[in-house]
Amino acid sequence: MKGIHKLFAGLTVSLLMTAQLAARLIPAFAAEAPPLPPQNSAERHIDCSDTGLSDQAKDYYSGVYSYEKLAALSGAKDTSTSLAAMKDNELFDSLHKLMSDTQTFFPEYAGYKAGSLAYYWNRTDAEKDSVDFIGFYSDIHYDYSAENKTKNFNMEREHIWPKSNASFFKRFGGADLHHLRPSVSEINMAKSNYAFANIRGLYPEGTSDAAFEDTVYAWKNLEEALFECKDDVKGDVARILLYVYCRWEQPNLYSDIAPQELPPLDPDDDQNYGLRAIQDLDTLLEWMEDDPVDTWEMERNDLVQQVQGNRNVFIDYPELAFRMFGREIPKNMLTPSHEGCHHEYTLTESVPSDCANEGRLVYECSKCGEKRSHAVYKKSHVNTDGDRFCDICGTTLSHGELFTKAETITPDDHILLICKSDGCSPCKPNSVGKIYSKKIAAGKNGVYPELDSGIISIEETEGGYYLITDGYYLTPSESCTYLSCDKSPNSNSVWRIETTDDGYLTFTSANITFTDKNGNKEPCMLESYNGALTVYHQNQISNHFKFKAYTSKEHCTCINVPEKGTGEGNTVACRCEFCGKEFMMTVSAIRGDLDHSGQYDIGDIILMQKKAAGWKVGISDLDADIDGDNRFTIDDLILLQKVVAGWKVTIGKSA
Repeated sequence: MKGIHKLFAGLTVSLLMTAQLAARLIPAFAAEAPPLPPQNSAERHIDCSDTGLSDQAKDYYSGVYSYEKLAALSGAKDTSTSLAAMKDNELFDSLHKLMSDTQTFFPEYAGYKAGSLAYYWNRTDAEKDSVDFIGFYSDIHYDYSAENKTKNFNMEREHIWPKSNASFFKRFGGADLHHLRPSVSEINMAKSNYAFANIRGLYPEGTSDAAFEDTVYAWKNLEEALFECKDDVKGDVARILLYVYCRWEQPNLYSDIAPQELPPLDPDDDQNYGLRAIQDLDTLLEWMEDDPVDTWEMERNDLVQQVQGNRNVFIDYPELAFRMFGREIPKNMLTPSHEGCHHEYTLTESVPSDCANEGRLVYECSKCGEKRSHAVYKKSHVNTDGDRFCDICGTTLSHGELFTKAETITPDDHILLICKSDGCSPCKPNSVGKIYSKKIAAGKNGVYPELDSGIISIEETEGGYYLITDGYYLTPSESCTYLSCDKSPNSNSVWRIETTDDGYLTFTSANITFTDKNGNKEPCMLESYNGALTVYHQNQISNHFKFKAYTSKEHCTCINVPEKGTGEGNTVACRCEFCGKEFMMTVSAIRGDLDHSGQYDIGDIILMQKKAAGWKVGISDLDADIDGDNRFTIDDLILLQKVVAGWKVTIGKSA
């Protein structure tokens, strides 16, 4: 993926970026650093609908940019994707021009000197005149004054819109005070590049608390790569994402966007994965409504305007977000410009989910009676016996769903790995059975054959195991600086697989060590590096070296499926899609003749029913496929029953 974006960036910089970046570059270098504004004197999470718009905000909107003129413009005609919603959208275009034309200063990303983000943060992100800044997600106060800024924590610059999913890095949108917030490294790493979403109670599996200094500040689902902040921060997040979407024209607000549809990369950037910033449009607007603008946000908007010249219009007029997407403004919505209902929801209905059906949670506001419903997403299928069917609902499982968590792995396993660290992208089945297939072989010293399967096969050898993907053997270099993929194994291709005390797996080269300048030998180990697998050496095993394995022992449906059973002996050559291993499979001369009687009869129906029910009857999917679609499903059983009953039906080409 990253290689694609590097290529895309290289091809488009000279052709596409010049015109779009010219307007940004001129004011960035023409203006001197503005002086420090006053410290933020407001308290966070105090609704500002009573105090209303600030005087600065009222003065910002005039002429063609008066609220009345803006509200009269047409919004999106197509909101199926956030890219489509940008097109032919008068209000979007006008707000973009307003926030772009009024920005007169562009802060520096790094350092603490005048003009940098950190130079202004102890003013814009203070609370009640404190010298501390307030943690965006956590509400914890931190002192990062000049004499103390490195003593009690590691301050980082948090991109609320993940920089890996944007066409900016540390300039322009990547160093915008309306967008960037001060954070601590532990919280920044936990957020990673996950999409914002509602996950509490809606994802039955894999959701956990995120806490710092004994304060729970968020909830995350590692397997789905989703992140939910506290309820009183959700509106802040939504308004920041809307600002970045509109001001910096990043199209992947609530939709994943293909590389060719993304804006050109800034000069300091080399990748944009184009993944959505928030789960969907409904979630975005719901967060806008449920967490109204507070007095701290309004004052921060004033202070940032004193530095940059522009404002976040979605703080002043949240209702414009609804108009921009062609939605009705909620009747009881609290905004700085008018009164509404500060909803207090209680749960009134709860329908649990299972692996076949979504559940539902229904909430009702005790003040105004407004109802809101959320889907509880399906649970994962259960497949303890290793066949092709869910033990609970009987659904035929997809390839991805055949993988189940394993505490250990053994020879002939097919495995998918998920790194323990929050910063690692998972390579495992998701809730609908698809596979996140990261490139396996992006090495630190070059890019090796790009392997899309994301699946590793384990083969036992003398002294350990081979790790094989798409027929390539994962092999560390003698210096333990990169991972190559070789068609033939050698002594360096041997790995040891060990289980850690906390139940994770580590992969260590059996024959390669790294010797440092002091003569100390360190193990050469497999790690997750920017979402790919590579090798490295270090004394202490960190989370990037620890993996959970999802395994399947069964070879999947063959690629080389014959059109019909083959003669005497009834064996055919197959190649597994998972690992590429070639093997022989025995099939019946008549596909569907499961009892080998030479005809279709009741005995075949009974055997196929048992197979469909998950019984171990020793029948391959190839034998049981009689409708010719190269897989066994309930449709094959229905077709067989019709054939035995004498119906005039046509069986598949494979029978």
